[in-house]
Amino acid sequence: MQTDEPLYDALTIRPATMIDRELVRQWAIPANGEAWVALSFDGQPIGYAELQSFPVLQQFVPKIWVRPDMQGRGIGTRLLRALEIHPGTLLAQVWEHEKAAQRMLEKAGYELSSIFQVRELDLNGPPTLAEPIPDIDIRPFVVGWDEQAVYEADEEAFLDERGKEPRTYEQWCRRFHMNEPHFNASLWLVAWEHLTIAGCCLGEIVNNVGEIMHLGVRRPWRRRGIGMQLLQHTLSAFYQRGISTVRLNVDSNSQTNAHQLFEKAGFQVINSYLNYKRTVLA
Repeated sequence: MQTDEPLYDALTIRPATMIDRELVRQWAIPANGEAWVALSFDGQPIGYAELQSFPVLQQFVPKIWVRPDMQGRGIGTRLLRALEIHPGTLLAQVWEHEKAAQRMLEKAGYELSSIFQVRELDLNGPPTLAEPIPDIDIRPFVVGWDEQAVYEADEEAFLDERGKEPRTYEQWCRRFHMNEPHFNASLWLVAWEHLTIAGCCLGEIVNNVGEIMHLGVRRPWRRRGIGMQLLQHTLSAFYQRGISTVRLNVDSNSQTNAHQLFEKAGFQVINSYLNYKRTVLA
Protein backbone atom coordinates (compact mmCIF):
# COMPACT_ATOMS: atom_id res chain seq x y z
CA MET A 1 0.00 0.00 0.00
CA GLN A 2 1.38 3.39 -1.00
CA THR A 3 0.17 6.80 0.13
CA ASP A 4 0.09 9.69 2.11
CA GLU A 5 -0.54 12.90 3.81
CA PRO A 6 -1.46 16.59 3.29
CA LEU A 7 -4.60 16.83 1.17
CA TYR A 8 -4.33 17.22 -2.60
CA ASP A 9 -7.31 19.40 -3.60
CA ALA A 10 -7.14 19.29 -7.41
CA LEU A 11 -8.26 15.68 -7.39
CA THR A 12 -11.21 13.70 -8.69
CA ILE A 13 -12.13 10.28 -7.30
CA ARG A 14 -14.47 8.24 -9.50
CA PRO A 15 -15.38 4.56 -9.96
CA ALA A 16 -13.10 2.70 -12.36
CA THR A 17 -14.55 1.81 -15.77
CA MET A 18 -13.67 -0.48 -18.66
CA ILE A 19 -11.73 2.43 -20.17
CA ASP A 20 -9.29 2.17 -17.26
CA ARG A 21 -8.31 -1.42 -18.07
CA GLU A 22 -5.10 -0.40 -19.87
CA LEU A 23 -4.02 1.66 -16.86
CA VAL A 24 -4.76 -1.30 -14.64
CA ARG A 25 -2.79 -3.62 -16.91
CA GLN A 26 0.22 -1.29 -17.03
CA TRP A 27 0.32 -1.00 -13.25
CA ALA A 28 -0.04 -4.78 -12.87
CA ILE A 29 -3.19 -4.33 -10.80
CA PRO A 30 -5.85 -7.07 -10.95
CA ALA A 31 -8.87 -5.69 -12.83
CA ASN A 32 -11.58 -7.13 -10.62
CA GLY A 33 -13.46 -6.20 -7.47
CA GLU A 34 -14.76 -2.73 -6.66
CA ALA A 35 -12.32 -0.11 -7.94
CA TRP A 36 -11.76 3.65 -7.96
CA VAL A 37 -9.41 5.85 -9.97
CA ALA A 38 -7.89 9.18 -8.85
CA LEU A 39 -7.54 11.82 -11.58
CA SER A 40 -5.49 15.02 -11.56
CA PHE A 41 -7.06 18.39 -12.47
CA ASP A 42 -6.23 17.76 -16.13
CA GLY A 43 -7.81 14.31 -16.13
CA GLN A 44 -4.63 12.23 -15.84
CA PRO A 45 -4.87 9.02 -13.75
CA ILE A 46 -2.60 9.28 -10.72
CA GLY A 47 -3.96 6.67 -8.35
CA TYR A 48 -6.02 3.52 -8.13
CA ALA A 49 -7.81 1.68 -5.34
CA GLU A 50 -9.52 -1.69 -5.22
CA LEU A 51 -11.66 -3.30 -2.54
CA GLN A 52 -11.25 -7.06 -2.60
CA SER A 53 -13.74 -9.27 -0.80
CA PHE A 54 -12.42 -12.40 0.92
CA PRO A 55 -15.31 -14.52 2.22
CA VAL A 56 -12.84 -16.99 3.75
CA LEU A 57 -11.42 -14.18 5.90
CA GLN A 58 -14.87 -12.62 6.33
CA GLN A 59 -13.16 -9.32 5.56
CA PHE A 60 -12.66 -6.67 2.89
CA VAL A 61 -9.07 -5.91 1.90
CA PRO A 62 -8.30 -2.45 0.46
CA LYS A 63 -5.48 -2.20 -2.08
CA ILE A 64 -4.18 1.25 -2.99
CA TRP A 65 -1.58 2.47 -5.48
CA VAL A 66 -0.49 6.08 -6.05
CA ARG A 67 1.84 7.19 -8.82
CA PRO A 68 5.29 7.71 -7.21
CA ASP A 69 5.59 11.37 -8.18
CA MET A 70 2.17 12.09 -6.62
CA GLN A 71 2.71 10.44 -3.25
CA GLY A 72 2.65 12.47 -0.04
CA ARG A 73 -0.33 14.63 -1.08
CA GLY A 74 -3.22 12.87 0.66
CA ILE A 75 -4.31 10.97 -2.45
CA GLY A 76 -3.99 7.63 -0.69
CA THR A 77 -6.21 8.87 2.15
CA ARG A 78 -8.91 10.04 -0.27
CA LEU A 79 -8.83 6.70 -2.08
CA LEU A 80 -9.00 4.82 1.21
CA ARG A 81 -12.10 6.75 2.27
CA ALA A 82 -13.72 6.02 -1.09
CA LEU A 83 -13.40 2.30 -0.32
CA GLU A 84 -15.04 2.52 3.11
CA ILE A 85 -18.57 2.19 1.78
CA HIS A 86 -19.58 -1.32 2.89
CA PRO A 87 -20.30 -2.39 6.48
CA GLY A 88 -17.74 -4.91 7.65
CA THR A 89 -14.14 -5.32 8.75
CA LEU A 90 -11.43 -3.82 6.58
CA LEU A 91 -8.02 -5.50 6.79
CA ALA A 92 -5.12 -3.45 5.43
CA GLN A 93 -1.70 -5.06 5.16
CA VAL A 94 1.49 -3.01 4.79
CA TRP A 95 5.14 -4.02 4.79
CA GLU A 96 7.19 -3.07 7.81
CA HIS A 97 9.25 -0.52 5.85
CA GLU A 98 6.16 1.33 4.54
CA LYS A 99 6.08 3.96 7.29
CA ALA A 100 3.99 6.49 5.35
CA ALA A 101 1.24 3.93 4.77
CA GLN A 102 1.28 3.02 8.46
CA ARG A 103 0.85 6.68 9.46
CA MET A 104 -1.98 7.10 6.98
CA LEU A 105 -3.87 4.08 8.31
CA GLU A 106 -3.41 5.13 11.93
CA LYS A 107 -4.69 8.65 11.18
CA ALA A 108 -7.67 7.10 9.38
CA GLY A 109 -8.69 5.16 12.49
CA TYR A 110 -7.18 1.78 11.68
CA GLU A 111 -5.74 -0.18 14.60
CA LEU A 112 -2.69 -2.41 14.46
CA SER A 113 -3.92 -5.95 15.15
CA SER A 114 -0.84 -8.07 14.51
CA ILE A 115 2.61 -8.24 12.95
CA PHE A 116 3.44 -11.25 10.82
CA GLN A 117 6.90 -12.49 9.93
CA VAL A 118 7.77 -13.92 6.54
CA ARG A 119 10.26 -16.68 7.32
CA GLU A 120 12.36 -18.74 4.95
CA LEU A 121 14.53 -21.85 5.18
CA ASP A 122 17.15 -23.05 2.70
CA LEU A 123 17.21 -26.83 2.42
CA ASN A 124 20.88 -27.56 1.79
CA GLY A 125 20.48 -31.24 2.56
CA PRO A 126 17.94 -33.79 3.75
CA PRO A 127 16.27 -32.62 6.98
CA THR A 128 17.08 -34.50 10.14
CA LEU A 129 14.09 -36.39 11.51
CA ALA A 130 13.63 -36.57 15.27
CA GLU A 131 13.04 -39.83 17.08
CA PRO A 132 9.47 -41.12 16.66
CA ILE A 133 7.01 -40.13 19.37
CA PRO A 134 5.31 -43.10 21.05
CA ASP A 135 1.80 -43.79 19.68
CA ILE A 136 2.07 -40.93 17.13
CA ASP A 137 2.02 -41.84 13.45
CA ILE A 138 2.72 -39.26 10.71
CA ARG A 139 0.84 -40.14 7.52
CA PRO A 140 -0.09 -38.40 4.25
CA PHE A 141 -3.58 -37.00 3.85
CA VAL A 142 -5.91 -39.47 2.11
CA VAL A 143 -8.18 -37.82 -0.47
CA GLY A 144 -11.79 -38.92 -0.16
CA TRP A 145 -11.33 -40.13 3.39
CA ASP A 146 -9.61 -37.58 5.63
CA GLU A 147 -11.23 -34.30 4.56
CA GLN A 148 -13.82 -33.81 7.31
CA ALA A 149 -11.64 -35.09 10.14
CA VAL A 150 -8.64 -32.97 9.12
CA TYR A 151 -10.89 -29.92 8.71
CA GLU A 152 -12.24 -30.33 12.24
CA ALA A 153 -8.80 -30.87 13.78
CA ASP A 154 -7.15 -28.05 11.84
CA GLU A 155 -10.00 -25.68 12.65
CA GLU A 156 -9.71 -26.50 16.36
CA ALA A 157 -5.99 -25.68 16.33
CA PHE A 158 -6.54 -22.63 14.08
CA LEU A 159 -9.07 -21.01 16.43
CA ASP A 160 -6.47 -20.92 19.21
CA GLU A 161 -4.56 -18.37 17.14
CA ARG A 162 -5.07 -14.66 17.74
CA GLY A 163 -7.94 -12.96 15.94
CA LYS A 164 -9.15 -16.01 14.03
CA GLU A 165 -12.81 -16.53 13.15
CA PRO A 166 -14.55 -19.89 12.54
CA ARG A 167 -14.63 -21.13 8.95
CA THR A 168 -17.11 -23.42 7.26
CA TYR A 169 -15.85 -26.56 5.58
CA GLU A 170 -16.33 -24.91 2.18
CA GLN A 171 -14.33 -21.84 3.24
CA TRP A 172 -11.56 -24.07 4.57
CA CYS A 173 -11.39 -25.99 1.28
CA ARG A 174 -11.12 -22.75 -0.69
CA ARG A 175 -8.46 -21.36 1.63
CA PHE A 176 -6.23 -24.37 1.05
CA HIS A 177 -6.91 -24.70 -2.70
CA MET A 178 -8.27 -28.23 -2.41
CA ASN A 179 -10.29 -27.97 -5.61
CA GLU A 180 -7.49 -26.45 -7.69
CA PRO A 181 -5.34 -28.39 -10.20
CA HIS A 182 -2.08 -27.84 -8.31
CA PHE A 183 -3.44 -29.33 -5.06
CA ASN A 184 -1.06 -32.09 -3.92
CA ALA A 185 -2.38 -34.22 -1.07
CA SER A 186 1.04 -35.82 -0.56
CA LEU A 187 2.25 -32.51 0.90
CA TRP A 188 -0.44 -32.61 3.57
CA LEU A 189 0.75 -34.62 6.56
CA VAL A 190 -1.43 -35.72 9.46
CA ALA A 191 -0.33 -36.80 12.95
CA TRP A 192 -2.51 -39.58 14.32
CA GLU A 193 -2.73 -41.11 17.77
CA HIS A 194 -4.49 -44.38 17.02
CA LEU A 195 -7.75 -43.23 15.36
CA THR A 196 -7.62 -39.60 16.50
CA ILE A 197 -5.94 -36.69 14.74
CA ALA A 198 -3.42 -34.83 16.91
CA GLY A 199 -2.37 -32.25 14.33
CA CYS A 200 -1.53 -31.57 10.71
CA CYS A 201 0.83 -29.65 8.43
CA LEU A 202 -0.56 -28.38 5.13
CA GLY A 203 1.99 -27.65 2.41
CA GLU A 204 2.05 -26.78 -1.28
CA ILE A 205 4.57 -25.82 -3.95
CA VAL A 206 4.21 -22.40 -5.59
CA ASN A 207 6.71 -21.25 -8.25
CA ASN A 208 9.17 -23.93 -7.13
CA VAL A 209 9.07 -22.72 -3.52
CA GLY A 210 7.68 -24.84 -0.72
CA GLU A 211 4.91 -23.06 1.17
CA ILE A 212 3.71 -24.13 4.61
CA MET A 213 0.16 -22.85 4.68
CA HIS A 214 -0.67 -24.01 8.19
CA LEU A 215 0.81 -26.13 10.94
CA GLY A 216 -1.48 -26.88 13.86
CA VAL A 217 -1.55 -29.22 16.84
CA ARG A 218 -4.65 -29.67 18.97
CA ARG A 219 -4.39 -28.63 22.63
CA PRO A 220 -4.33 -32.09 24.28
CA TRP A 221 -1.31 -33.09 22.15
CA ARG A 222 0.82 -29.97 22.52
CA ARG A 223 4.27 -29.87 24.14
CA ARG A 224 5.08 -33.41 23.00
CA GLY A 225 7.17 -32.48 19.97
CA ILE A 226 4.41 -33.29 17.47
CA GLY A 227 4.61 -29.89 15.78
CA MET A 228 8.33 -30.32 15.12
CA GLN A 229 7.76 -33.87 13.87
CA LEU A 230 5.14 -32.67 11.40
CA LEU A 231 7.39 -29.83 10.27
CA GLN A 232 10.42 -32.08 9.75
CA HIS A 233 8.43 -34.63 7.77
CA THR A 234 6.99 -31.84 5.62
CA LEU A 235 10.47 -30.43 4.95
CA SER A 236 11.60 -33.92 3.98
CA ALA A 237 8.69 -34.21 1.54
CA PHE A 238 9.70 -30.89 -0.04
CA TYR A 239 13.35 -31.96 -0.27
CA GLN A 240 12.43 -35.24 -1.95
CA ARG A 241 10.65 -33.20 -4.64
CA GLY A 242 13.73 -31.08 -5.33
CA ILE A 243 12.54 -28.03 -3.40
CA SER A 244 15.42 -26.07 -1.85
CA THR A 245 13.52 -23.09 -0.39
CA VAL A 246 10.60 -23.26 2.04
CA ARG A 247 8.63 -20.21 3.15
CA LEU A 248 5.84 -19.42 5.63
CA ASN A 249 4.08 -16.57 7.41
CA VAL A 250 3.70 -16.61 11.18
CA ASP A 251 2.42 -14.24 13.87
CA SER A 252 5.44 -12.61 15.52
CA ASN A 253 3.68 -12.97 18.87
CA SER A 254 1.90 -16.27 18.30
CA GLN A 255 -0.21 -17.41 21.24
CA THR A 256 0.71 -21.00 20.38
CA ASN A 257 4.44 -20.13 20.15
CA ALA A 258 4.53 -21.18 16.50
CA HIS A 259 7.12 -18.48 15.75
CA GLN A 260 9.47 -20.08 18.28
CA LEU A 261 9.00 -23.50 16.71
CA PHE A 262 9.94 -22.21 13.27
CA GLU A 263 12.91 -20.29 14.64
CA LYS A 264 14.15 -23.47 16.33
CA ALA A 265 13.82 -25.29 13.00
CA GLY A 266 16.11 -22.74 11.34
CA PHE A 267 13.63 -20.46 9.56
CA GLN A 268 14.99 -16.92 9.21
CA VAL A 269 12.89 -13.72 9.11
CA ILE A 270 13.21 -12.15 5.64
CA ASN A 271 10.42 -9.58 5.97
CA SER A 272 7.47 -8.55 8.13
CA TYR A 273 4.06 -7.07 7.43
CA LEU A 274 1.58 -5.30 9.66
CA ASN A 275 -2.14 -6.01 9.77
CA TYR A 276 -4.37 -3.00 10.43
CA LYS A 277 -8.12 -3.35 10.96
CA ARG A 278 -11.08 -1.00 11.01
CA THR A 279 -14.76 -1.83 11.37
CA VAL A 280 -17.13 0.12 9.13
CA LEU A 281 -20.65 0.29 10.57
CA ALA A 282 -23.85 0.32 8.52
